[in-house]
Amino acid sequence: MKKYLALLFALTLIAASCGDDEDDAAPAAPAAEAPAAEEPAAEAPDPEEPAAEEPAAEEPAAEEPAAEEPAAEEPAAEEPERSALVGFANILRTGCEFCVNVEDGVERDIGGAGYDVFAVDHNLDANQMLANADAMVTRGVDLYLNFDGGITNYEATIEKMAEAGIPMIFIDGALPPDVPDVYWFGAHGTTAGTLMGEYAVDYVNENWGGQLDGVFGVWQGNWPDDIKQRLAAAVGVISQSFPEWTMDTITISDAVLEGEETQAAASAYLNANPDATNLLFLTTTNDIAGLAVVAAMEQLDRLDHGVILSHGGDSNAVAEIRDESSPFIMSIGYFPDRYGEFMLPIIDAIFAGETPEKITYVGHEPIDINNVNELYPE
Repeated sequence: MKKYLALLFALTLIAASCGDDEDDAAPAAPAAEAPAAEEPAAEAPDPEEPAAEEPAAEEPAAEEPAAEEPAAEEPAAEEPERSALVGFANILRTGCEFCVNVEDGVERDIGGAGYDVFAVDHNLDANQMLANADAMVTRGVDLYLNFDGGITNYEATIEKMAEAGIPMIFIDGALPPDVPDVYWFGAHGTTAGTLMGEYAVDYVNENWGGQLDGVFGVWQGNWPDDIKQRLAAAVGVISQSFPEWTMDTITISDAVLEGEETQAAASAYLNANPDATNLLFLTTTNDIAGLAVVAAMEQLDRLDHGVILSHGGDSNAVAEIRDESSPFIMSIGYFPDRYGEFMLPIIDAIFAGETPEKITYVGHEPIDINNVNELYPE
């Protein structure tokens, strides 16, 4: 198993899901009948001869209904012309695998579809985020994909884009205000948290005989309530089966965006519970926190004293999940590598002059040893 004793620096993913039947062609009108040709006048019968019996008149053949013409095939939908310039600002390029996966997907799927992509790095700095907004205006982008993650309060960036007439899609983080030309794409906290809780309960019952010694959670205390559901919803499900564990009784680390802090907090928790062997670590900020817990467990020789359930499903998490000796057994998939693919229909709709949904959630699925190779073939 990989060694993770080095301190882990990173950010969290703070965000975390997005007609009428056509009338058949009218049946053809029946063809107009031609007028019957005039018959010659009948000769008068000879009175000496018996009148010949006239054959019984044949009943006219029933008219067959005119065959319906097949409905005209609609022409295949044309691919939209994708020549616009799309700006993308990553929340952090260095030290955040999730963020790298998102940017790679944007370049591959949005750039690959024909759009030009102008990408910059926020570097997890609010001032840089505002400077990047100015850079987008100066560059003249036609649409701004802003992976802000809720670091700023959005207001200044929204104002800058509105003045320049540039529509914007925020990626993850808090939901923006409902204003024109501002959209949001990202994770659904309650869904992701509920899936984590259900997975945890099943694991404890199937592998530990229903014995749960403790729960250690990681989140950010300054998250809005909907994002806090990543942890709160998970614990809510767990407490239904194990009532002794609630948000008031579990141990919570406020990660403040640092893997190093998570590792230190996890080490302290393990030392405070030396005899516990069935511990749940719920790292809901991102997979960096999950890997930080692996480092803490390895350092204390406690790798078999609990399991880590995480959020994100970045490429580092996928590699760890494949390692069956690792306590990092599951991550709720946000599929960051496919964010570009998922946002492409929204982008196309905006450039087509349509109004897509203001809020679009990514679908979630637990990634573990049972499906990791199907979802991410090697």
